[in-house]
Amino acid sequence: MKIEHRYRKATLALMIASALAGCNDSDSTSSTTKNTAPVAAAKNAEKNVVAQDVQHWKAHGLNRYLSENLSTWSIEQEGKVLTATEGVIETQHGHVIKRGDQLVYVSQSAQAETFTLKNDSGTQTETVTIKIDQVLGDPLADQQWHLHNTGQMAYAQPEGIAELWHDFLMNSKLRYSRERADEKVAELQARPASVAGEDMNVPAAFALGVTGKDTIVVVVDSGLEIAHEDLTDNVLPNRSLNFKSTAHSPTDPTNTDANGDHGTSVAGLIAAKGWNNLGGRGVAPDASLIGMNFLETQSDSDNMIGHGMRGSGISVKEPVVAFNRSYGRDLVSFQSYDEIDAEMTSHTVNNLRDGKGALNVKSSGNSFVSSRKTGDFCQHTGAIEYGLTCTNSALESNLSFEHYIAIGAVNADGTKSSYSTAGANIFVSAPAGENGDWEPAMITPDQSTCLRGYAGRGGLDALDIFKFEYVIAHDLYPFDAGKVEDNLTCHYTNTFNGTSSAAPNTSGVVALIASANPSLSWRDIKHILASTSDRNNPEDPTVSIPAGNGNFVAHLGWIENGAGYQFNNHYGFGRVNAGEAVKLALDYKQPLPAQIKTDWTVGIAQNADGQPVNPITIPDNNASGAELIVEVADNVTIESMQFMLDIYNEEFIKDTYINGRRQSTAGIDLAIEVTSPAGTKSILLSSRQAILEPVQTAHSPFPLYADGYILKDSLIAANAFYGENAKGKWKLRFLDTSGSGINKASNFHSSYFNNTVNSLVKKANLRVVGH
Repeated sequence: MKIEHRYRKATLALMIASALAGCNDSDSTSSTTKNTAPVAAAKNAEKNVVAQDVQHWKAHGLNRYLSENLSTWSIEQEGKVLTATEGVIETQHGHVIKRGDQLVYVSQSAQAETFTLKNDSGTQTETVTIKIDQVLGDPLADQQWHLHNTGQMAYAQPEGIAELWHDFLMNSKLRYSRERADEKVAELQARPASVAGEDMNVPAAFALGVTGKDTIVVVVDSGLEIAHEDLTDNVLPNRSLNFKSTAHSPTDPTNTDANGDHGTSVAGLIAAKGWNNLGGRGVAPDASLIGMNFLETQSDSDNMIGHGMRGSGISVKEPVVAFNRSYGRDLVSFQSYDEIDAEMTSHTVNNLRDGKGALNVKSSGNSFVSSRKTGDFCQHTGAIEYGLTCTNSALESNLSFEHYIAIGAVNADGTKSSYSTAGANIFVSAPAGENGDWEPAMITPDQSTCLRGYAGRGGLDALDIFKFEYVIAHDLYPFDAGKVEDNLTCHYTNTFNGTSSAAPNTSGVVALIASANPSLSWRDIKHILASTSDRNNPEDPTVSIPAGNGNFVAHLGWIENGAGYQFNNHYGFGRVNAGEAVKLALDYKQPLPAQIKTDWTVGIAQNADGQPVNPITIPDNNASGAELIVEVADNVTIESMQFMLDIYNEEFIKDTYINGRRQSTAGIDLAIEVTSPAGTKSILLSSRQAILEPVQTAHSPFPLYADGYILKDSLIAANAFYGENAKGKWKLRFLDTSGSGINKASNFHSSYFNNTVNSLVKKANLRVVGH
């Protein structure tokens, strides 16, 4: 059953308790014995102490400053007795929390303060004035809204931004009219940029003493600056790999590109070192890092190494808990299932960490609105008008493997990031943000110095290429320009975003979970994520689109399945909650039973006489569509449902010169809905998406296409059925939702004609992954 979270202060108060054993208080056990004998009048004792080794967001025990057990006590500050709200006393810059006979202080802002603890034990009244001085922290941490959102802007919306944007829109190469510039600025000003509480609740995990220690995350990306001031302490020496044949050192994947190193910023979100008075901190600031610059080569052998196989140097016994993959393919077609790829990529879960496995944590994609291949094409399909995803996360087949988790992105106001690709295979979501101008993005390490990186000269030069005036860019992005006191050296950026940020934020939470309970398997970790993530943006609306004489609900918003889990194609099970995930990990009593993966069950359609029909016809522009039933005999609790589909339309071909460079809309119009035996629905395809090419049956080294097939042996996973029993009849519905062509060129075709022949469902099989 999915866990709901409403009272974060109360939750924090309860969670602190299990970490208090680490506070080294001499009076860690409480006594319930009452002394009823006559006693002398209580004596008064006063003293002043300076708290030592206080760390931002970590619990600091206060019992150590008392000579007797905690009894009747109070906290005073500036002459006022402070009262508790939901078990938490708020001081000027921190929280005092009690459970049993233990009292702790948690610094919330890393600022100094003084308060008084009074304790009456019955024999003595102690008054201890506690000075919190020199809190160990990180100068940028208070602006990292993804860790703890107080409504801060992460250096977005600099002074004068409205006037700057107005001037930029009118005077740059964009040449907006004054009226249009006014409208655009007014639209930007109306956006809710940052809302307190819309975060991953990371301080609650730190307050439990869990910071990622004794875990390893492998960053498979463009590189990793192993000598960066805020990463070097967590980078395992001589363990990273540079795959380039021209590399100066095979164990140093530092990227020397001028305009930013993606992998360095990704690594910082996972495990930038904490409490070192440098930069910010990662989600798991004591996790260890290995970097691999796979994106520089992308060979099959390097891909195998990037999954921890022979040549990676990764032992099957060391605590590698996640491979972060903040990359993806820009696709406008499905891929066929590749059994060799599935087997190779499963090495991480089947063999590593003494068989407990390491998750592949991967970005869902940044193509909700557009991509390099689609351009503005989805402005013309209806996807943008209706609020549907332009491309679907199911197009990339490995995101439907059970050993991968696809991650969506959310903003600082809790809503979906504008670009975040949606789909039924999204597992969870995590913060990423927008561009760092009007709305916050991520603060994370960047390439060192102002000579290269997203910050500094290189990044601003890149902005100029994309029609930004250089001088205006300096003022729009003062943090990246090195004009802000906290970033004069440009070692950090505040404009990193994309599902490339959401994935490492999730990898950091995975590291926290595994650090809290090293015995957990990769499936247990997935279960904890599904059970503890927050239902962000609860008002996310459904989307209904016209189809013939009826309508089709193409986006369901939040649904609750038959097992009580809530799911959304934008967010999966919701935004990850580090504090709740760690709390459950610490108290995890029942590991999941052994995994079951059923054989493929074949879907059967019947005619009015009850005779099987194959293939079945999908009527054009029809809200009823075509249905078939798949009956599952296995009594299995679902962890993932996987569908293997063949859908064919003879007009949907690669060589469109036959049609005068025109392509059919058969792929664009296709929608697929699944209903479980429990009545839960999931939308595998919403229609109006940019499926513009036939399925790729092979993609390395060169793609091969199967003419006529929109899908062929194509795998789509659905997570909405998590926890339900698979046994029973599953209904699959296939629709074509439009009867119109699209008189718009794409990067592939001159225009799109409405299919004149109906598409056919030639295969619809499913299998259950569960227990």
